[in-house]
Amino acid sequence: MLFPNEEEKIKYSESFLLGTVPFQIEQAFVLDGQKKTKSTFKPGEEIILAVLYKPFSASVKTAQFIWTVYSPDGAKYEPLSKIASLKLRPNNNDVQTKYIKAPIPKDAPGGTYKFQATIINGSFKETSDVVNFTVNKGFSVKISTSRSIVVPGEKVVFTPIVSGGVPPYSFFWEFDTGETSSSQSVAFVFSQAGDRTVTLTVTDSSTPTPLSRSDKVKITVNE
Repeated sequence: MLFPNEEEKIKYSESFLLGTVPFQIEQAFVLDGQKKTKSTFKPGEEIILAVLYKPFSASVKTAQFIWTVYSPDGAKYEPLSKIASLKLRPNNNDVQTKYIKAPIPKDAPGGTYKFQATIINGSFKETSDVVNFTVNKGFSVKISTSRSIVVPGEKVVFTPIVSGGVPPYSFFWEFDTGETSSSQSVAFVFSQAGDRTVTLTVTDSSTPTPLSRSDKVKITVNE
C-alpha cells in the first residue's frame, strides 16, 4: 500500500494493530481476456484490470472500488476507468479478487498506460501500487528525404516518419559508405557518384520486448 506521508503510515499501523482496518489491498494486476498475465495490448483486445484484497472486518459489508487508468499523456482515461460499490465477503479472510473487463478502444492512443486500484469505506482508503501496460498500435517506419538525386558534395536531409508503436523511439541510420548515426534526423553529404543506399531502423519501447521496423531509400549521386 502507498502512504502519502509518515503520519498516515503510523495511523494505518495503529489501526491495524487495533483490528480496525476493514481490508487491505494485496496487489493490482493486468490480464488479457483469457485471464493470463499480459502487458502489451492492441486496440480492440480485451483487458482485465484486477485487484486482490483481503477483508478483515465482518462489519464492513460493502466498499467502493475505483479502477483508475491514466493515458500516455497523464490524463485520466475514462473508457477504462470505473467506480462501483461492491459487496465484500468479510466472513472469509482469504485473499479475494474484484475486476473489470473491457476491450481496448479502437481509437486508444498508443503508449504506456498506468492503472491504479483504490478501495474506500467511510474514511478508510487503500490504494494499490501503479501497474503499467502498453497499447501498441500498428508500427511502421518510412524515410523522408530532402532530395533523391544530387551531385557529389550536395547535402541530403533524412527524416523519419514513424507511425504507431510505443514511444519513446531509438533511431539507427546506416549509410552504405560505412557511416552510422543514432540521431533522429540526419544530414549527409555524399562525396562519390553512384547509387547510395541508406537504411533506418527504429526501435520502440514496447514491453516486455521492444519492436523494430526498418526502411531503405536510394540516393542517386550524379557526376
